[in-house]
Amino acid sequence: MGFLIGLIAAAAVLAVGAVALGRKGSNAEIRKRLSDGGMSPEQAMTLREADQTLRNSRRMVYDIRNEEVRLEAKGAIEKADQLLEALKVQPSEIRRANQFFIYYVPTLPVILRKFVTLEKSGTLAPEDELIGKTKDHLTEMAKAFDLMNENLYKDEALDLTVEVEAMQMALKREGLS
Repeated sequence: MGFLIGLIAAAAVLAVGAVALGRKGSNAEIRKRLSDGGMSPEQAMTLREADQTLRNSRRMVYDIRNEEVRLEAKGAIEKADQLLEALKVQPSEIRRANQFFIYYVPTLPVILRKFVTLEKSGTLAPEDELIGKTKDHLTEMAKAFDLMNENLYKDEALDLTVEVEAMQMALKREGLS
């Protein structure tokens, strides 16, 4: 009897999960999305790949000798990490952040690797304009990641504003405010 109740409960959880996710699919697909926090396997893979790329970028930062460039690289990676964490919480926004995954995240380690290679080769003089360009580019990347992160929460902020205003109107209408 206990097994049957457990089986019914599991089926109910899967059914509720399918409704909550608003998607059709096999039980295995639904269980996978539920275990990944409501995201599709493709979304989970996208996040894992970006996370791995950022980990690799973080390791490269330690090879950068120029302190200013190193600090800007750390800042850009930190902002990218924040955006990635926000997207883990809001997987439905992954598609909107497509450029982040397709271009920005993969380009970051390329830039860092090339900069480290030039530094190690000894061809990059301390006054080389490429140092300033790289630093400025990393600063711009950090700003872009920050702005993308802010944009993820604009809809929620608008929803909250509407909810608060609706509650205030209801309180006034009821004579409670």
